[in-house]
Amino acid sequence: MHATPTVNVLVYPAPNDQTDAASSSVMWVGSDRAAHERALVLAADHGSCSVRRRPAEVVLATGDRRPVTKHYSNGYGCPWCDTGVPDGTSCCPNPGCPANAEHWTDAEVHAQVALWRAAEALRAEAKRSAEFSRQYAEEARAEREALWSEATAEATRRGSCPECLRRSGWQFGQPRYVKHRTADFHAS
Repeated sequence: MHATPTVNVLVYPAPNDQTDAASSSVMWVGSDRAAHERALVLAADHGSCSVRRRPAEVVLATGDRRPVTKHYSNGYGCPWCDTGVPDGTSCCPNPGCPANAEHWTDAEVHAQVALWRAAEALRAEAKRSAEFSRQYAEEARAEREALWSEATAEATRRGSCPECLRRSGWQFGQPRYVKHRTADFHAS
């Protein structure tokens, strides 16, 4: 299977009010032993080494961070896959989530994040393309409407048949203005 990282997941307790708020609780996923040791020292300094708190954000082995925005009475929502993470659990229980370090190696996390970034770039390109197509279609429609208005105004001025104008090549700049001898020419 996969090689298990040295340190899978750690939830670092938030420091007390004497430290800066920027270093609040963070859940790290990865095998950075030095970060683990620094976190244990930080937690021991604040006397809360055994306390497990909900993380403010989840950081992958790639360094990508996402804040935890969904909090429940018995846990929180993983910011990477929206799976519920129960209190007391050290990592996301979803085996398909890269924040689950029991199933993902650091290399796999890096590959998955690269895929996510590529997919996001494709979605952004598709959105730009759709916006361009919508704008082009709107401009073409407005141009056709203006051309039709101009052709019908000329047909009305000349007293020409609107049916023959509609059947002609007015869209291509070749309107046909026909004045019939009888008013009911198309009825027969």
